[in-house]
Order: sequence, then C-alpha cells, then structure tokens
Amino acid sequence: MVKGERTKLTTLDDYFSNQSKKEKPIFDEEDEYFSLEEIFSDEEDDEELIKESESIDLKKYSDYVNILFNAKMDKWMLELFNKKKLIVTRYFKKKEDAENQALRYLKELDVLDRIYEKKNFVEEPIRSRHKGIFFSQNKGKWGARVKGYKGSRLLGYFNTEEEAYLAKRKYLNDKEKSIEEFIHQKRGLKHKPKLDTSGEGIHFSKQSGLWIVSLKDNNGKYVNLGKFKSEEEAIKAKNDFLNNL
Repeated sequence: MVKGERTKLTTLDDYFSNQSKKEKPIFDEEDEYFSLEEIFSDEEDDEELIKESESIDLKKYSDYVNILFNAKMDKWMLELFNKKKLIVTRYFKKKEDAENQALRYLKELDVLDRIYEKKNFVEEPIRSRHKGIFFSQNKGKWGARVKGYKGSRLLGYFNTEEEAYLAKRKYLNDKEKSIEEFIHQKRGLKHKPKLDTSGEGIHFSKQSGLWIVSLKDNNGKYVNLGKFKSEEEAIKAKNDFLNNL
C-alpha cells in the first residue's frame, strides 16, 4: 500500500462505504414509514407475507447488521464479537452513540485500516503483479520461481520486480526451446519447424511436435484434417481438401 494522505474514517457510513460492506436498506430512506406490502406487491397470493406486512418505523431502525432497537428497553442494542470471539452487547439511548461505539470496536479489532489513524503505519506486504514473483523481506529483493509437476524451482533474487519477471520469462522461453529441440532430435529432423506458417488453418503443436490442420467446410463447420510430421505434408493435406470442396 502506498503511503499517502487519506481521509479519516469518522463514522460507520465512512467505514462501510470504504469497505463496501454496508447493507443497503430495502426501502427508500426518504420515507418515514414503509410497508412490507410494497415489497410483495407482485406476490399478493402469499398470505403469510401479507399477514406480516407491518409498517417499519425508520426512527427505530438501523441498516447495520449489528445494531438493533430493543423496544422493551427503549434502547439501541449493539452486538459485536471481541478478540476472544465472544459476543459483547451494549445498550445506548441514541442510535448515533451505538454507531460511534461500533466504530471504536471495529478499530480495536483491527477491522478498520490502521493507515487512517496512525502517522507511523506499517505498510502491507509488497506483492507482485506477476505470478511466481515475490518480494523477500529478509533479503530486500525480488524472487522468481517456477512451478512444475515435480514441485517448484527458485530462479534467484533480483533488485527489481521487472528483473525477476524477465528472468522467469527467459527461463520459460529457454525451457520451451529445449523441449522443441528434444522432440526434433528424437524424430531425426534436420531443421527446426517454424512456429507459424503462411498456410491459414495450419499450426504447429509444441506439445506433440506435429503440424495440425483444421479448416472450415462449405457449411462453415471446422473439420480436423489430422496431424502431420512436416509442414509440407500439412500444406498438401490442406490443398487436397480445398480442391475437393
């Protein structure tokens, strides 16, 4: 996280809007009273819901999950989990007091981002934009690793994220080339195949070491003509197919 000036979170509204965790009320807050009948206007056949359609007094309602109005006590009730994961219940005369107390609890439980409250804050762990690239706090450098079916291999540590990324890309490219060379040595080929071809519908599979031909017929559907050891064979198969259309 980049160090910089931030607006302090002073209310629950600030917190929830910042964290995108605030529950939105299912009614228009401009209306003082709201009837559940309006919600279920398209479900008038549901008698159970209609029976429960009572007006909600917005003056005794909070759209925060942890804040409720206790009608018997005529107070606002706040319920939150403490660090021991036990429910803590507090009662308040005013809803604003309950919301302010909830804000303090969230700060104490480290739910709020401490960057808003501390001058000397601790930065978040540095993360890379690239897979397999990480920052080592102990070495103060960027590391690069690649994963394979036998596990992972550490390629080393570098001064910048970009250097680590380029080292990984070079390793993968070299590895890919070595696989291609191995395939060609096994097949006894004199020349390396091109990785592309001027013939449309023909491509080289690095995994199998073969040329694959796939073309559309007169109905617009793709037809797989097969796999070939050489580009010349693939082009011939393509031309034969086109001549017979």
